[in-house]
Amino acid sequence: MANNPPGNGKFIKNALCFAVVAVALYLQWPQIYKGILRIRKLTETRNELNARIGEERKKLAARQTEVSRLNEAYYREKLARDKLQMIKKGEIVYKLVENPEK
Repeated sequence: MANNPPGNGKFIKNALCFAVVAVALYLQWPQIYKGILRIRKLTETRNELNARIGEERKKLAARQTEVSRLNEAYYREKLARDKLQMIKKGEIVYKLVENPEK
């Protein structure tokens, strides 16, 4: 029987396991790195989409408010006068035009 120190066998096994894991990580690094880059890109895309969703929700809320205001007679009349340039029968409209300074 050889005269070996008591912890020598464990050290060799641990060193060999460490070497195997290090080589496996070294060989898999390109795939790991691609995965990290993909996760970053997907996270950025998700953040952009969440921002767009927030903007669209604000637009939707504004449209819903406008639709609910269409039930008001005053608002419908205002839209008809402003956007469609409608007038009531017998009404006289005066338009004020500013002269550009020369």
